[in-house]
Amino acid sequence: MGVRVVQAGGGAGSTVQPPRATATKPFILSDGKITLEASLDKADYQHGDSIHVTLAINNTTNKTIRRIKVLVVQHVDVCMFSNGKFKNVVAMADCKGECPVGPGASLHTTYTLSPAKGVTKNWIALEDSYSKGEPTLASTVTCGSQEDRNVFAIYVSYYVKV
Repeated sequence: MGVRVVQAGGGAGSTVQPPRATATKPFILSDGKITLEASLDKADYQHGDSIHVTLAINNTTNKTIRRIKVLVVQHVDVCMFSNGKFKNVVAMADCKGECPVGPGASLHTTYTLSPAKGVTKNWIALEDSYSKGEPTLASTVTCGSQEDRNVFAIYVSYYVKV
């Protein structure tokens, strides 16, 4: 099915701050907490750009962190029917050399992810040009508010999960 893109991104002159999130997790029957802070290097990405995810982990528990996974997930919302929500991992990094992070230790590292079309179990949104080139992942589609949503639209978004 061919779909026309009717929205363009902010471009190189965008002044939006890069996303940053912090999470703190206590463990049952264990003293201390694990604090994870993740941030991206910029707010807007173009096709072919690598995503640099910077992680700062502070382990003040008596547990050991054995694995760190960083994912880029494409979320597709097809508004034409009620169950039209699909999620696919389009990039993944798995910790090899940095783990384990022992009790009382800290870790500060950057992962580089390159989103690309891969084998998926669900639908994946792609942009295909009329040239003979390889199709690329679809661009993010934003909507101002729930009232502005078009019932015949396909909304695509991406998020990073750690």
